[in-house]
Amino acid sequence: MLQHMDAFDPRQTECFVAAANCGTLRAAAEFLALEPSTVSRNISALEARSGTVLLERGRNGVRVTEAGALLLQFLHQQSAALEVLRSDLDALGNMQRGNVVVAVGEGFVSDLMDRAIVAFNAQYPDITFSLTVGSTDRVVQLVVGEVAHIGLAYNVPRDPVLRVD
Repeated sequence: MLQHMDAFDPRQTECFVAAANCGTLRAAAEFLALEPSTVSRNISALEARSGTVLLERGRNGVRVTEAGALLLQFLHQQSAALEVLRSDLDALGNMQRGNVVVAVGEGFVSDLMDRAIVAFNAQYPDITFSLTVGSTDRVVQLVVGEVAHIGLAYNVPRDPVLRVD
């Protein structure tokens, strides 16, 4: 059965997928711009590592075994998951989604809840908020400690770490 595997070698899986899709080792080699012997060695190494036959080789080409079909399915799911991750990371980088931590003094709560957050949420529905209410000193402490992304408070003392507008 399967031996311990930390990760699949991308060169080996690329050769396997190409052979499965192309139907022959020669066609896979042409597709990948490799020698057929290199494709064959990579697939053999993948089979040895997985402890099972992934492709049945015949006169008319190769055929994916049941184990090979499972590996193909896994590799496709892994590729799809990677695309989702890239998309999510792009969305976070562009601030289209994520969580914003806001620390506010009590005097800002009603205006913030009634106007600002409602309007912002309508424009950016995938950004959520965590709201902490406290004294001016507490708001400053949360922002300086990088617990809160934004702080709103009255009479904030000057501090070189803070940008006060």
